[in-house]
Amino acid sequence: MSSSTPSNAREAALSQLKLGKETAADDTELDIVPRGFGRERFQGASLPFSGFDLWNGYEVSYLDLTGKPQVFHVQMVVDAASRGIVESKSLKLFFNSFNQQTFASRRTFADAVGGRLNEALGVTVELTFFAPQERPPTRRLEGKLLDPYPLTQRPTGYDASLIQATTGVGAFAFHSHLLRSNCPVTNQPDWGAVQITGGGTKHPEPASLLTYLVAMREHQDFHEACCETIFMDLYNTLSPDWLAVSCHYTRRGGWDINPARFTHRPNTVNRGLIWRQ
Repeated sequence: MSSSTPSNAREAALSQLKLGKETAADDTELDIVPRGFGRERFQGASLPFSGFDLWNGYEVSYLDLTGKPQVFHVQMVVDAASRGIVESKSLKLFFNSFNQQTFASRRTFADAVGGRLNEALGVTVELTFFAPQERPPTRRLEGKLLDPYPLTQRPTGYDASLIQATTGVGAFAFHSHLLRSNCPVTNQPDWGAVQITGGGTKHPEPASLLTYLVAMREHQDFHEACCETIFMDLYNTLSPDWLAVSCHYTRRGGWDINPARFTHRPNTVNRGLIWRQ
């Protein structure tokens, strides 16, 4: 029913994070949580997915050569193969540390930020900066809305067995705005939406899929790990020909996180914002 007990190494690492603690304003060290901690429940299985984490930052600023503030919406794409995930409070403090620094151009600012992020994560982080008039467009999630379906039972906790498979042909696509999980450090709720698309001879029965998603309401893990859990539970239940899961969480501390996992990597990243972002 519930997820496996976190390892001692994971607990020790989480206890060192800035999250949930008072921190000095000049503490700009990025906290990186190893991705392996969130994948312990998969018991060493070869992971059938690749993916990325798309972050939207709404409070990014530096000073130009005259001292005038420049403000941006930044989108940051981190490959799921990176050595870890960035803890969001440390990322906020990191970007805030540039607020009173002077840069000659957007490019020099991006190079300074990107260099630090690349070093911390061990991958090349893609950064795109949008001026106020360049804000990314909104988007609608794909597929049938699950939210009107009745629950198959009253969920009592995370339970992968709630997903029921039905015989299907071709592709399926669903989305829900009822996703809620909880921070593993502070236990604060994280609100979001989820989009699920795939194909094969087994499809998820809609009401059971909604019940499963609602059952994550008390589940404790980071956004990225929750997305991977949903992906793996569907993958193990359906044995699909292809599968894609993306979670779109609402903003906290000036940032929202949108992890996406898939069996077949798309050619482009959909950068559109959903209605709560």
